[in-house]
Amino acid sequence: MEYWGKLPSILDSASRTRKLSHAYLLTGPEGIGKKTLATAFAARIFCEGEKKPCGECKHCRMFSAGSHPDFITVNREKDRANLSIRLIREMIDDVYIKPLLSSYKVILIPEADKMEFPAQNALLKVFEEPPSYCVILLIAKNEQSLLPTVRSRAVTVRVPHLGEKVIEQKIRERYPENAENAPFLAAFSGGIPGRALAMCENESFLELRGQWLDELFALAQGKKSAVFTMAEQYEKNKDRQDILLELMLCWLKDALFVSREYEDGIINQDRIQELETVAGSIPEKNLATAFTFLAEERRKMGKNPNIRLWITDVILRMREVLHDESNRNMF
Repeated sequence: MEYWGKLPSILDSASRTRKLSHAYLLTGPEGIGKKTLATAFAARIFCEGEKKPCGECKHCRMFSAGSHPDFITVNREKDRANLSIRLIREMIDDVYIKPLLSSYKVILIPEADKMEFPAQNALLKVFEEPPSYCVILLIAKNEQSLLPTVRSRAVTVRVPHLGEKVIEQKIRERYPENAENAPFLAAFSGGIPGRALAMCENESFLELRGQWLDELFALAQGKKSAVFTMAEQYEKNKDRQDILLELMLCWLKDALFVSREYEDGIINQDRIQELETVAGSIPEKNLATAFTFLAEERRKMGKNPNIRLWITDVILRMREVLHDESNRNMF
């Protein structure tokens, strides 16, 4: 997969000027594109063309085919939770063998934050006396799992979130069948391309979102039946329960924005008419209280063993606060 954004300036400059550090640490949340960015950077390091990557030189062709001998990926063994010292020692042996075709040898460690501490200490020896031709790319979702001495000896690159327009355009190009939903998918992705891709490739997500928000709108209109329909949907979708809560929070925030006449930042633009109906019929303070309440309850998610009972109570209490049906303390 191509990297959808622009290379961060520190990587762009390094690949153009050939003033490369011996190690880079790419960090960011899951799905942000850390590995994709690392791969794009490696392609530029190997490229011999004037415009990098040119896609035509022998290095670009081999790299695209996944057969460049000087690009090595150190993957965690499937039956182990961590990257073992054995794998890192094997990598270190390889580091001191000169490149076969390129002027550089690039080592990619996709789950560097899962290295055992002895493995990290072994890697430090390479960082202290790195071969001039070697570039090590560390990828970490949780950089705090790396020893401070490892972090301090690598150039840290925090992979940026992408703009909504960039993600929307890529969705339209790659998934034309989702063109109509591209604005929502781009906004809901939060600037994380991997999340946008996952939603595009999951055919049932948009259908579930439609059903869920239909019931949420019914709840906002005061329909008691929506409480139990939503609770049933929530219980059935065990692997999507957090995203269902997030959809609710986004919808409530959108209703608040409409109530306050904000034009920017509305995620569910395709449901603007129902949001206007809600904003016109429910006081702003009730929407704000419902949003705060749900955000607090989301943090408690998983602490109640009876999921159906918990979510039913949460939705009932939301309905009450939206319509001033109860004066009991929400918190």
